[in-house]
Amino acid sequence: DEDRPVPQAIMVSNGAELIEAMKEQMQRPEELAEEANGFLNRIKESKEAGNLARGERERRRRRVLMEQHQNQAIVEESHLETAMLGKLSRRCREEVRIEYAVWRTE
Repeated sequence: DEDRPVPQAIMVSNGAELIEAMKEQMQRPEELAEEANGFLNRIKESKEAGNLARGERERRRRRVLMEQHQNQAIVEESHLETAMLGKLSRRCREEVRIEYAVWRTE
C-alpha cells in the first residue's frame, strides 16, 4: 500500500528485542481485519458494478436485435408488396390467349 511507511532497519542487540521490535511494526489484528473487509467490499462493489453493466449491455443488445428484426420485417413486407403488385399488373398468359382468340374471331 502506498500510505504505509517504508520499513527502516531495526537496531537490536538480541533476538528478543528483534521479535519485540517486529511486533511493534506489525499491524494490529483489528487493522488487518478492517483492511481485509475493505478489500472484500471493494471486490463485491466491483462485481456488482460488472453485473449491472453486463445486464445493461444485454438489454441494449436485445433492444437492437428487436429493432433490426422489426426493420427486416418491414423490408420483407415491402418486397412482398412490390412482388405482388408486379405480378398483379402483368397480364397472365390466359388473358393474352383469350384476347388473341377474341381478336381472331372478329
